[in-house]
Amino acid sequence: MGAMVDSERVQVGRELHRPRPRPSAYQRVVKPALDVALSAVILVLLSPLLLVIAVAIKLDSPGPVLFVQTRIGQHGRRIRVIRFRSVDVCSELWQQTLAHAPLEIHRESPGLTRMGRGLLRTKLDRLPQLFNVLRRDMSLVGPRPPLPYEVEDYRPWDWIRLRVKPGLTCLWQLDREEGTTEAAMSSDHRYVLEISLRLDLMILLCTAVALIAGRVPR
Repeated sequence: MGAMVDSERVQVGRELHRPRPRPSAYQRVVKPALDVALSAVILVLLSPLLLVIAVAIKLDSPGPVLFVQTRIGQHGRRIRVIRFRSVDVCSELWQQTLAHAPLEIHRESPGLTRMGRGLLRTKLDRLPQLFNVLRRDMSLVGPRPPLPYEVEDYRPWDWIRLRVKPGLTCLWQLDREEGTTEAAMSSDHRYVLEISLRLDLMILLCTAVALIAGRVPR
């Protein structure tokens, strides 16, 4: 794994020192159009599920159905990412999510609601981010949007992952063997360098199969 990461780092380093290439026709035209069209269709098809989740959140605990968190998007721009609320509004974690330096919320976080644990386990808390895709802040496929404090610790070669819009799913989330931060960065770098219609369709298909089979992506 170490040799592969070092090889990826050399390739990414070369890319960083080259003039930034003009995005392909797929990246400029086809991918944005597919993002909007597919996210709109998915939202319509899943609207009953979205309603059920919203009602369940309200019945499970007091507080809003949604919460918005500041993340870092393409070219380092701050974006407001939407998620279903999974945290008890009386918990310290909730206060932290509203602060200027919010924490990452995961299945082991303290202060989660019962509904929240289920949403995080199935990744259904991300469904409202389809609206972020419609707003063109995000893409269906791309590196997950980092928190501001995470970007502060980026090494020079890590910045390449911000050349594209963040997404709901990407390569590293489908890799069930490697769960390290280094492996995630390596997969994101690979995606940015190899982005194509074929790769995006493969990732979307694998994500759908994983969700249906209960093998939830990270």
